[in-house]
Amino acid sequence: MLKIIVAGCSTEAEYEILKDYLNNFNDGKEIEIISAGERGVDALVEHLACEKKIKLKRFSAHWSERDKRNKEMAEYADVLFAFWNGSQKVKDIVGEMKKLHKNVVVCKSR
Repeated sequence: MLKIIVAGCSTEAEYEILKDYLNNFNDGKEIEIISAGERGVDALVEHLACEKKIKLKRFSAHWSERDKRNKEMAEYADVLFAFWNGSQKVKDIVGEMKKLHKNVVVCKSR
C-alpha cells in the first residue's frame, strides 16, 4: 500500500488537480491518504478519500504539537504531495520528508 500525505495551502489546491495527481501516481496500487485534519487541502483530500473510498489516516494535533505531528506523518508516509506557495507550514513537512529521503512531489495549480 502506498501511503500519501497531501499538504498545502488551501489557495494552492484545487480538487480536480488533486484527483489527477492521485490518479496518475498510484499505478493501480492501493493507496492510503494521510491528512493533518485541518482546513483547506486536508478537507479536500478527506472529501476525495471518502468519494473514492480510499483509506484515510488522520494525524490531528494541537497547533503547538505540529512539529511532532509532521515528524510522525513523515515517518509513516511513503510520499508527499505538496501544494506549496512557499509557506512555512508546508516547508516543515517537506523538510521532514527530505530528512528521511522520501519522495516529495510539488504539485502545480492551474
